[in-house]
Amino acid sequence: MARILLASPFFAEHWDAGHYWARALNRLGHSVLGWDYRLDATPPPGDYDLALVLKGSRRVSEMLHGPMVCYWPDQLGRGPAEEEDLSRYDRVYTMARPTPPGMIWLPGAWEPQVHGDRRNRKGAPVWDSIFIGTWTPYKEQMLRVIQPQHLFGNSWPARMSPGPATYLHRFAQLLADSRVAINVHRVPTAGLTRRFFEFIACTFTISDRAPGVEEILGKDLAAKVTFGTAEEGRELLLKYLADPGERQRLWQAEQKAIANYTYEHLARRIIEDLA
Repeated sequence: MARILLASPFFAEHWDAGHYWARALNRLGHSVLGWDYRLDATPPPGDYDLALVLKGSRRVSEMLHGPMVCYWPDQLGRGPAEEEDLSRYDRVYTMARPTPPGMIWLPGAWEPQVHGDRRNRKGAPVWDSIFIGTWTPYKEQMLRVIQPQHLFGNSWPARMSPGPATYLHRFAQLLADSRVAINVHRVPTAGLTRRFFEFIACTFTISDRAPGVEEILGKDLAAKVTFGTAEEGRELLLKYLADPGERQRLWQAEQKAIANYTYEHLARRIIEDLA
C-alpha cells in the first residue's frame, strides 16, 4: 500500500474534511503523512508515493515532488495564477459542473462513521425542517421563502433567528432529528458540496437544483426532490411534511443514490486513476 502526503487546509478543527480524507485513506490500507499548509510553512520530512492536495496554492505545489493530485472542493475561479498552479498536477479533480477542460468531476462526500451512524439510529423526528450552513445572500433569499423551522450556521443576520454553527456528530444529530432537511448551495451555479451528501445520509432532503444533481440522483428522483425557485422549495417542503410515507420512500431512494459517494469511495477512485 502507498504512503500518501495529504496536504490540506482542513485539519485545524476536528470536524474539518482533511480528517475524513485521512481516515478514508487509512481504511484503504494506506499510511498518511498529514500537512496543514496554513499552519506549517513546509511539508513534514519523509518520502511519499503520492501527494494528494486539497485545494492548494502555487506555494504548496512548488514544494512537492513525484505524482501529485489536486482535489478542489470549492467553486473554481481560474485566473492565471490558478492555471499555473493546477498545471503542475498529474490530475485535478473538481466538484464544478460543467467541468472545466482538463479536469475530472468528483463531487462531495459523506462519512459513514459520522453521518451513517445517525442514519442507522434515527428515531422519531423532533421537528419538521432544518437548514445548516454558512450565510450567503443567495441562501438567505431562498430560505426566507422556504422557511425552515430551524436554521443553524455562521454569519446569519439576527432577523433570520439563527442557531449557532454546528459540526460533526451534533450536526448529524440535528439533521436526524428533522423530518426534512433543506439544502441550498452557496450560489445557484455551485457544484455539489459535501453538505448535499451529508444531509441525505442523515435525513430526507430537498435541495436546490445545483449542477450535477441529476447525475447523482437520476433524472426522475431529482425531479421530485429538487427545486429551481424558492417558491418551489416551499411547496416541496409542505408537500412532504404532509406525506410521511412518500417522504420515507424517497429518502430510501436518495440513500441508495449516494451510497458510493463516501470519502473512502472518492479516495479509492483517485488511487485507482493513478494505478
